[in-house]
Amino acid sequence: MALHALALLHHEQASPLSAVYIAGSVGTNPVFMRRVLRDLQRGGLIDIKRGVDGGASLARPAEGITLADAYLAVNGFGRLFAIHEAPSPGCQVGRGVGTAFTDVATEAEQALVAHLRAETVADFHRRTQGVEPAREK
Repeated sequence: MALHALALLHHEQASPLSAVYIAGSVGTNPVFMRRVLRDLQRGGLIDIKRGVDGGASLARPAEGITLADAYLAVNGFGRLFAIHEAPSPGCQVGRGVGTAFTDVATEAEQALVAHLRAETVADFHRRTQGVEPAREK
């Protein structure tokens, strides 16, 4: 939903877009969309202005916002995988499962974020238009 919103803001950058408009495009509730937009704003990816002429707009060019920026703004690092919090300390596996999985999950999430850094919102927008993103040679 965050990527959809960012690509839409890039596509219709002539004027700020309301959360209601974005939610309609995304196919979700405006209240939920406002939460996503607040996360993107806190991440420094969009600006939000209140009032009649208000709405959301990109805080910087889409070529300067990576998919990793969006992922981290909405999810934060370390929240990709859930780890059960109360394994039995008396269990040989239970005592170490949290630490073991945290290590694996951290490595996986680092790889994901590294991969997402290679594509910008402008690249993603091009994909939504059926055009392959430009790649550096």
